[in-house]
Amino acid sequence: MSWKEAWRPWYPIVVFVFYVLQGFYMTGLTVYTSVYVTDVFNLPPDNISLVYALLMSPTYLKMGIIWISDKFPIGRYGRRRPYMAISAILFAISFGVLSLISTYGLLWIGMVIISLLCWVMADGSLDGLTIDITPPDKMGLMQGMAWGGRALGAALGGITTAFISGLFGWTTTVLIIGAMATLMSLSGVLIKEPKITKERLPNSVKLKAVVKKRETWLGITYLFISWTVGALSIIFGPFLLEYLNVDTVQMGWCISLMNLGTFLGCIIMGKFSDIIGTRKANYIANILALGGVCLFSFGFLHSITWLFAFAIILGILTGPQNVAQLRLMMELSPPEIGATMFSIFASISNFSAAIGLMLISLFTPFTGSFIAILFAMIPLTVVCNIILPFMKLYEPIKAKPTKKPSE
Repeated sequence: MSWKEAWRPWYPIVVFVFYVLQGFYMTGLTVYTSVYVTDVFNLPPDNISLVYALLMSPTYLKMGIIWISDKFPIGRYGRRRPYMAISAILFAISFGVLSLISTYGLLWIGMVIISLLCWVMADGSLDGLTIDITPPDKMGLMQGMAWGGRALGAALGGITTAFISGLFGWTTTVLIIGAMATLMSLSGVLIKEPKITKERLPNSVKLKAVVKKRETWLGITYLFISWTVGALSIIFGPFLLEYLNVDTVQMGWCISLMNLGTFLGCIIMGKFSDIIGTRKANYIANILALGGVCLFSFGFLHSITWLFAFAIILGILTGPQNVAQLRLMMELSPPEIGATMFSIFASISNFSAAIGLMLISLFTPFTGSFIAILFAMIPLTVVCNIILPFMKLYEPIKAKPTKKPSE
């Protein structure tokens, strides 16, 4: 059974719910761990960096973990949904234990690592499942709902976590974060998985075919260059604090509003990319992202009204680039190893964003201007646009004009 038999029109709604819950869970977990390592455990700064490096270990092993989902189905239940169900059970256990811990130790570290391990497995399994069941003309819709949902969940998660923890304490808050994570994994199980056949499982021949494919390497190059601009949204918070001297409350609101703008931009670009095709969608999204770069030059117009508008517009301009690139990643990931390939592309993209951050950090002192290095990223976007025409990407089929009957 291929996507032609597996696809259901309501699956994008399931994916949207999954990622709204994921955005809430990830933001809530970030707030929780930040508060605990600093205010509750009172760890020294040098220890905090080491602890975070340890906590994030599941993300370093993401490709190996997700390979399990591609390679090893569990009986007749498939190779995607069982791993999401297992993640849901482990989420419930780990957050139940975390809600009872108030002292720093190996147990606390272990439970946080397990929760992130569950996230890697559930998220990667859903990525693979969406590649299994999504027709080419719905990939943009699916990624728009996914990335937009995650942005909306992140916007709600930060504010809600801070509010609930202030009213009810961290025990209740941790249980709520865990409930969101558990529901996230269970929601993905609602999508029916195509029947597993020998042809749909990975093997060495299929892996070699992917490695030799021109689009694979062009896609890697394109994503590596284009995601450098992804650093723009990552440094939005530090930009507000360092250059505009806002307080932490204002920064929190601005980041939430940026996520709301990202939600809007992603939803619109998702459907739009299905109409115009992947190549044109990436062209337009890259131009919009450059508009986001230019927007930073107006940061000096410091008023709270402008800051809130600035945040929303920045999200609207940068969100579409994520969706267009994720759609491209989805197309370049063959179903047999869909989860693994998608995670490889995602890892390359994350590394590229880190390179962008390092460029800003290294060159800003030499240019004397934070804005100057952002504009220096413009040539990178131009270069990545040159790569797009050399890839075979989805284009909508144009209806042939009907001939008028001769009179």
